[in-house]
Amino acid sequence: MTRQESRAAGQVWTVTDLQEYIAGKLRGDSALQRIVVRGEISGFKRQPNGHCYFQLKDAGAVLRAAMFANFSKNLKFEPENGMTVLAAGSIDLYAPQGQHQLKITSMYPDGIGAQHLALQQRIRKLESEGIFDPAHKKPLPQMPRNIGIVTSPTAAALADVKKILAKRCPMAVLHVIPALVQGTQAPHSIARGIAYADTLGLDLMIVGRGGGSKEDLDCFNAEEVAYALYRCQTPVISAVGHNIDHPISDDAADAFAATPSEAVEMAVPDLPQLYAQIDEAKRDLDNAFLAGIRTRQIAAQKLHTRLGQQRPDARIRLMQAECTRLRERMDAVMLRQLDARQQAAQKQHNKLGQAILHSMQEKAQSYRSLQDKLSGLDPMRVLLRGYAAVLDTDGQVVSSAAAVQPGDALSIRMADGTLDVKVERKHEL
Repeated sequence: MTRQESRAAGQVWTVTDLQEYIAGKLRGDSALQRIVVRGEISGFKRQPNGHCYFQLKDAGAVLRAAMFANFSKNLKFEPENGMTVLAAGSIDLYAPQGQHQLKITSMYPDGIGAQHLALQQRIRKLESEGIFDPAHKKPLPQMPRNIGIVTSPTAAALADVKKILAKRCPMAVLHVIPALVQGTQAPHSIARGIAYADTLGLDLMIVGRGGGSKEDLDCFNAEEVAYALYRCQTPVISAVGHNIDHPISDDAADAFAATPSEAVEMAVPDLPQLYAQIDEAKRDLDNAFLAGIRTRQIAAQKLHTRLGQQRPDARIRLMQAECTRLRERMDAVMLRQLDARQQAAQKQHNKLGQAILHSMQEKAQSYRSLQDKLSGLDPMRVLLRGYAAVLDTDGQVVSSAAAVQPGDALSIRMADGTLDVKVERKHEL
């Protein structure tokens, strides 16, 4: 029986004693040991010493959690806030703060494999560091003479590579750099092989292996291999055989192929096919050369004919014929123009005659109208109707009786003569 359990009822406890008592109860409860808790990570913090502190929460509660360095170093992924995990461990009391907590010994993502999650996190990390940047990738040489391959010297794919290389480009030299291509030591071995091959002055490097299980090929997803490929100054083709998941090495290398055999086909030209293409190009060149000669011969004949036409007598005959053609064309043009101008002149003549006749008719009509108006204004015509005009001695028309006084001499002009009268008296109206 512990010291706390032996205390009598009603006895005063210290805080430390009480917390130790509660901690003992928690540790002694088998239901709270080796438990697995599902929850969402919140407030995650990793200390410099490797200890991790955070909370696990769900819709109804929050649980304090701690994962110490000796356990967190074995994590296959990087915990992140908002990630739902399955955490295994035991409940204990953190006495300094008086809170119970889950001491975690192992943890896995809920609903996704830890290795897959770790791979995705690794890819995002490398991508953020520019390891996959297309601008960093080097072009492959067109005709490499020294080719290195970092792989297992006992790999079946290596025999295929040698066979294909001997057939396609026998003058190329293959340098085999041995490396482990599976297992926990493989990433370091591959990275070291890449670094060594980069010192050999190679024209091209191939890194890879033949097909295998997902676990066998996982070494080509290692950060160490990605960094080695990124630092390599030699152009590199990643060739991890039949890997459905497209390993990180494919993105970190300058180019990638589905298999090492395909990498060789990508790296060097097929010389027999190239020779056949050269022969075909030579035939095309010969045909083009002969066609050029025939073209020049035809051109020379045409030039000879033209030179013959440049002789003085030939030039004179050509010029005479040309002058005759020009004269005939000029005569025809002039006749057409003369005929067109005559027709135009006749149309203008007819149009002018019609305009003059119309103008004369209009002027005659206007004359008659004016004549009628003038006739209506003629004083003699008024006098013929029985009227008379009274004139004073100055010959001015007297139009009012007020302008005449008794004794004045007047002339009365009538249609057939003039009467000289003297006013004896006047009667004003």
